[in-house]
Amino acid sequence: MHRLPSRSSVLRFRLASLTLVVAMLIFWGAVAVVGMGILHGARVEVFVGLGLLGGSVGLLIFQWLIASRARCPLCQVPPLQRRGCQKSRKAKRTFGSYRLRVASAIMLKNEFHCPYCGEPTKMEVRDRSLGRIDSPAGGAEG
Repeated sequence: MHRLPSRSSVLRFRLASLTLVVAMLIFWGAVAVVGMGILHGARVEVFVGLGLLGGSVGLLIFQWLIASRARCPLCQVPPLQRRGCQKSRKAKRTFGSYRLRVASAIMLKNEFHCPYCGEPTKMEVRDRSLGRIDSPAGGAEG
């Protein structure tokens, strides 16, 4: 299982995941409010729904900016962005979206499977001291 290189990359993944899920919830709620406003003939509901739609678009733009820097530690492709790359055979969808699957896994399980390379990644910072030799003699004792 892979780990992320820094605390800032963990923060980017979590923030991009949260904004994607919140933007999707606001978007579908806004569509429902606009639909109910049209059905009831209430202009106020339609305007509130359109305002919510604008807010969700703004959140998606913010998410796009953050997600562009959140990259898989193995394949270096941002899994929270749409790309034209081929997906892994193991990649699965949630409500028809690979990105939503990654975002919900990050928020609920604190790990995700990259839809492009298929490798699991924990939302932890990689321990860099494992490969170092602390003794000044280069590891040769004696």
